[in-house]
Amino acid sequence: MKKKLIIIIYSLLTTCAYADGDMPNFSHLYEHPNSHYFFTCGAGKLNIFGGGGCGPGLDPQYVFLIKELKKVTGQKKITVEIYNNLKSLDKRRLQVLNLLENKIDNISNNIGKEENKFDLNCKNYKKYFNRTSNECTEYKNSENSKLKKLTNLSHTLATFTRAYKLSRDHIRNIEKAGSNFTKYMNLLKDDLVKINKKLKKSIDQKITEEKKIADAKKAEEKRIAEEKRIAEEKRIAEEKRIAEEKRIAEEKRIAEEKRIAEEKRIAEEKRIVEEKMQQELAFLIPETELEKAQNFLGDVEVFVKNNPEEFDVLEIIEFIIATKPILEGILDDEQIKNIELFKEYTETSSNFIMYQNAKNEERLSLSLQEVRYEIDKLEGFISDLKKYLQNNMNSDLAPSILENTNILIDAMNKKNLEELLNVNRDINNFIIKNDIKGGFAKQKKKTEEKRIVEDKRIEEEKKIKKENEEKHFYTRVVCKVVKETKLFSEGEQFATSMLGIKTDEMKEAEKKYHKEYCACVENKTKDYFSLERIKEANKQNKLGEKTVTGTPKAMTMNELAFFMGAQAKCTTTLKIKFDLWLKGISN
Repeated sequence: MKKKLIIIIYSLLTTCAYADGDMPNFSHLYEHPNSHYFFTCGAGKLNIFGGGGCGPGLDPQYVFLIKELKKVTGQKKITVEIYNNLKSLDKRRLQVLNLLENKIDNISNNIGKEENKFDLNCKNYKKYFNRTSNECTEYKNSENSKLKKLTNLSHTLATFTRAYKLSRDHIRNIEKAGSNFTKYMNLLKDDLVKINKKLKKSIDQKITEEKKIADAKKAEEKRIAEEKRIAEEKRIAEEKRIAEEKRIAEEKRIAEEKRIAEEKRIAEEKRIVEEKMQQELAFLIPETELEKAQNFLGDVEVFVKNNPEEFDVLEIIEFIIATKPILEGILDDEQIKNIELFKEYTETSSNFIMYQNAKNEERLSLSLQEVRYEIDKLEGFISDLKKYLQNNMNSDLAPSILENTNILIDAMNKKNLEELLNVNRDINNFIIKNDIKGGFAKQKKKTEEKRIVEDKRIEEEKKIKKENEEKHFYTRVVCKVVKETKLFSEGEQFATSMLGIKTDEMKEAEKKYHKEYCACVENKTKDYFSLERIKEANKQNKLGEKTVTGTPKAMTMNELAFFMGAQAKCTTTLKIKFDLWLKGISN
């Protein structure tokens, strides 16, 4: 409808514009020369011959003017009053047309705006409701009838505005036709406003409803997400709780196992110590009653000197005098009785009892130390002899060593300290005489030297491995490539040799270049990359990891650009060549 309405309005406005221009134009009727003709030739009157009173020169123009005035005004007789009103009527007519033009233009603009809103509302209605609005359909179906009526009103208005008439009645007809036209346009506009309001209200309600639904959906999704989050947190918390319980149970189990193992270890160590002590005790010769009595008397003497207030000195002296024969090696019935009485007397002191127990343990410990020392010596001899045999199986001493080893084992089994002392003495002389330990020491030294060499090799391998881990994989690639590249071409080798430079010097220069080039690239790499990135790149290169686009993760474009620049900066081939050539020229 919009395009058709624009055409109608445009046509009508053009008509009004013509009224303001050339058609119809009434100003010539009341302006010179017609105003001169009118008032000179009769002021609207005609003589009996149908002419004026101006003579043959002006009469025709006057007669034509009177006829045109009658046609324009619709009056049978043109008076001076009627003629004089022409100008004011024409002015009024133009005012009416201009006002009508502005009003029509304003209303048409408003209709255009409302129709734009209407089109947008109909489009949005279909978008939100997925169907065409009844109002939109009805309005579009009624467009032709509305346009037809608008066209009729337009034609009526155009007829009045184009008519070659100028009178109050005709101006009123123009005003009436214009009013009918503008009223209908306003009616169309008001209908569009009402429809737009109704459509906008429905659309806004739909948007509000959809927003409400969307908000409700979002809230529901948020609620579900929150429930899932809470459920997940509970699940994680439960897993943590179970894991913690398992960890605690495992720690308790491990602690219990450790406790049991420790108890077993302690018990086993205690058993071993006990067995060893029993073994060692077996070597000891039991004290005689005389030795026990003599030790007792010695303990009393030392204790009394250190603790003079513990006993009555006079009584102690009497006991010492009575038991003096024991110290001289006599232990008869009388002395046994005396020593028993002395013991009974000293037992009245708890301090002395503790002291004597400590002294007994000390004497036992000293005796056991001696036994232990001899047993350790015996076991050391057995170990040395076996090692010698292992390293010298074809030695002439093998039979003697085997025999002496068996002697040592027998002495151990016999549990006799005196025999153990004698055997250890004899075997020690045998070992010294045949330099058993010397040969063993040589073999041990040789083995130690091998171990040192092997340790150095392992340490060197670890050092190289660590350096490789901290060295970017691409620097190794670069160094390998440059080491396979010759510094001098065949032509340069020939020219260099002609300068008196030997082949060895050229090779040395090439080695120097390779070494300096690799060191330069490695140093720049260490300055550019962090140690973490180097390790990460080495790992990614080893595993062949790639990005989603298929490019290797081990080398980004920026990193590749860095290596290209580093290689260019570290290339010093010309300098090394020139230095060598200058040396040849100087010589």
